[in-house]
Amino acid sequence: MKKLTLLLLAALMLGACQNMKKESAPVEPEDTDTIIVDADQYLLMETSEGNLTLKLYRETPLHRHNFVKLARKGYYDNQQFFRIQNNFTVQAGDPKSKGATRETPLGENDVDYTIPEEIQPEKFYHKRGALAMASYYKMEKSSGGHFYF
Repeated sequence: MKKLTLLLLAALMLGACQNMKKESAPVEPEDTDTIIVDADQYLLMETSEGNLTLKLYRETPLHRHNFVKLARKGYYDNQQFFRIQNNFTVQAGDPKSKGATRETPLGENDVDYTIPEEIQPEKFYHKRGALAMASYYKMEKSSGGHFYF
């Protein structure tokens, strides 16, 4: 199990977000702001090091809808993980990471909006492998595009 965890972490650290495709759950129109509230959402993240299935919970509809919307529009396609901290986190979401080199400063570019917090510590908490949106405002607002594991 520990070997599998290390391989998964290595895949995340080395991989780039190549494509994100909708895997299951009801289909919502791509260009509307409709939020489906009665089902969890699953996405398939394809990286150069393997695929990951992401579960987005219905109890966080604003974050879930935003992530699905950006993925469908190709926002995350070919992005790189730019913040990698061993045994802690990997982060992506900077649109300038597409085709960036090691010398390119990353992490400062994002979409032009934030998302109100939907924190529910009694149901969801940070644990190994959890997907979350980055926060710039001490958990009052989330980044519109940056996510981490």
